[in-house]
Amino acid sequence: METVLEDLKQIIATHEPADKYKYMLLDRLRTDCNYFLGNGNRNTAHLWGGSVGTHIKSMLLIYDSFPEEDRPEWLTREQIKDYSERMGEALKSEPTEKETHNATTTRKAFSSFTVGTLKSLEAEIYKAYGVDSKPAGLKWVEMALDLAKRITEAPDLLDTITEADLDQLTEENAHTARHAAEIALHLKKYTI
Repeated sequence: METVLEDLKQIIATHEPADKYKYMLLDRLRTDCNYFLGNGNRNTAHLWGGSVGTHIKSMLLIYDSFPEEDRPEWLTREQIKDYSERMGEALKSEPTEKETHNATTTRKAFSSFTVGTLKSLEAEIYKAYGVDSKPAGLKWVEMALDLAKRITEAPDLLDTITEADLDQLTEENAHTARHAAEIALHLKKYTI
């Protein structure tokens, strides 16, 4: 449970207070609650948080991260508490081993998508430049900058990159993708 909440705190910390990604994630969590209460047959495998307690805490964490004037009109703190009551679990409950595994699997799948997309873009750059392996010198810098530009042109991709994704790229020897992603993240951070 703590890993899910720590990952979420990192996501919140790396996004603007009223960032659209946070709205989208909060809406996704709300949709999970509705499915859980309806066709999901109260199966916690359908919850992003992996357990009712972690899921509700995640919703509150995101909701409270918005400035008062930017909080969504389609969801209130009271409605989140109502979901908690209707879902039949107090906020202090601990997830089972299966629930923790399901949440971890969901996060890994999301991360795999991000890393896979970055590696695909890296392969496209290598093909476009007609090289099979990492070239030396200025050609590699040019390729990394070109790849960073492509990443910045895909804002939904840029918004999902985490430090864990960057570490995974290093482990998989996708160094051009890692450096390009870091450049893109820095550009985003300093672009007004």
